[in-house]
Amino acid sequence: MTKEEYQNSINELEERKREIEQEYISSNTEFKIGDKVKVISESRTRIGYITGFKISCVFHGIEPIVYKSKKDGSKSLVGEIHIYGNEKIEKYSE
Repeated sequence: MTKEEYQNSINELEERKREIEQEYISSNTEFKIGDKVKVISESRTRIGYITGFKISCVFHGIEPIVYKSKKDGSKSLVGEIHIYGNEKIEKYSE
């Protein structure tokens, strides 16, 4: 095989991996991108929006990517809320 053939094979496998991850995430999560959620820990509750998902090797499952909610209720473009194993995520209802 030439270098180009190897690179094409690698690109095809990476694309297939992304497709499989997206299928897995979409069929195994209770939240959708854009949902407003509460992140509840022992000491505080934070409000944010789900902007995506990733497969976590640390927590052995799907981990939502959550960004803070501003004071006016809109989604912040900075300020990711890091979710740890002992925190709970619930849909936010006013």
